[in-house]
Amino acid sequence: MNSKPMLLIAIGLAGCQAEQESLADFLASAKRHAQTQVQPLQHTAVVSVAKYTAQGLRQPFELPQSSGTASFQAQQKPCRQPDLFAYSGQFSRYPLSQLRFKGTMMRGDSISALIASPSGNVKRIESGQRLGEHQAKVKRVTKEYVLVEENRPDSLGCWQVSEIKLALK
Repeated sequence: MNSKPMLLIAIGLAGCQAEQESLADFLASAKRHAQTQVQPLQHTAVVSVAKYTAQGLRQPFELPQSSGTASFQAQQKPCRQPDLFAYSGQFSRYPLSQLRFKGTMMRGDSISALIASPSGNVKRIESGQRLGEHQAKVKRVTKEYVLVEENRPDSLGCWQVSEIKLALK
């Protein structure tokens, strides 16, 4: 059997025998030598309390009168409602924020974008095609970015169109 590891363990344990003073003696010594200096509290100002009485409160789960009117007016006007089932492409389940513009390809005068999904699939996209969960339509492809027009739902049940640029990364 190798005696070197045993010798190292014995030396290590022998070093642990220093300072055998009990904990109670140490605490008693610390309390005797402790010096406490507590500063007196500063005078605090007296505050008068006023009673709150609520008046004219509305129910917390009802729309305010102004929002209710806007909602009613919005429902009377025909608002934009995209056909969410018309497009079911490879990237239709991903939000635009998860799609990455990786590069471009050119053939003659036409330019197409290479778009990568979070899973790593890359697809060639041209102007007029759709991508993303809200059916964003590709408006323009350049060497620096892809301009898409995305339908986004608003708080009144209608859909608003917003333009988004996917920058080259």
